[in-house]
Amino acid sequence: DGIVIGLFHSDIYDARSNYMPMSKEDILNLNAHYIALGHIHKRSEVLDTGDCVYCYPGCLCPRDFGETDEKGGYYLEFDSNKPSKPYIKFIPFGSIKYIVHELNTELYNNITDAVNSLPANMLDPGVNLRIKLIGASRLDVGQLTDLITSAVSDRVMQIQIIDATEEAIDYLSLENDKSVAGEFYRLLKPRLD
Repeated sequence: DGIVIGLFHSDIYDARSNYMPMSKEDILNLNAHYIALGHIHKRSEVLDTGDCVYCYPGCLCPRDFGETDEKGGYYLEFDSNKPSKPYIKFIPFGSIKYIVHELNTELYNNITDAVNSLPANMLDPGVNLRIKLIGASRLDVGQLTDLITSAVSDRVMQIQIIDATEEAIDYLSLENDKSVAGEFYRLLKPRLD
């Protein structure tokens, strides 16, 4: 009698896993009221099989930029008369967050506008911020990186900037270019239009 709770570092998604594979039948045979599963750091929905509810509660706080989802734990309250249907509520924990933000440099004519476009909710002392610069940039990416870093480094826990921009092609210059690149562009231009 009583409420039975199980804790397992198991994999319910892959029967060939090295991490104690567990099927719905295995869960049912445990005769537990709640099973907290481990191994997967992302929180899952609460599932049920028979009289048992189970889930992956996830990590209490994120460990790296691969874990940008909300972290916390499940609070459960059991009624001794109906232990198979506990009250379950997710409660977010911790103040550490990992945020990945893409900044399309094509959208801005100057560096200041690009920096000012960063959402204010990303700038928090508990945030580890990764900004990925994308697009065919006409901006000086080195200056942009320096300005972003100086603008936000004292407002976040950590800042990483990844340059994934492409070189912007100046078609007007190519049209008058005397090199092979210009000649090639003039030959292709009618097909591009």
